Amino acid sequence: LLNLVVPSGGSKFIIEAPYIMEVCTELDVSIARIIDAYNFADLNTNIIQPFWGLAFLAMFRIDFKQIIPYALAVFIFNMLFIGFLY
Repeated sequence: LLNLVVPSGGSKFIIEAPYIMEVCTELDVSIARIIDAYNFADLNTNIIQPFWGLAFLAMFRIDFKQIIPYALAVFIFNMLFIGFLY
């Protein structure tokens, strides 16, 4: 949800990093693995927001509603199949 409000990955991570690091140390979990999973989820939610495709949409003169079914299919595939790897 935060990714839709704060689209920049760097500024969003600054907001969430203290919580992530604290949980990693308390649960004795590899910080690298958690950051990798965090980045996957962050990049996956970027698929369903229109910011990534504004230039693409303008260049080909199409509406976002025309590509949202494809973006949602990729999002669902990533969450169901690739997300289980983490």
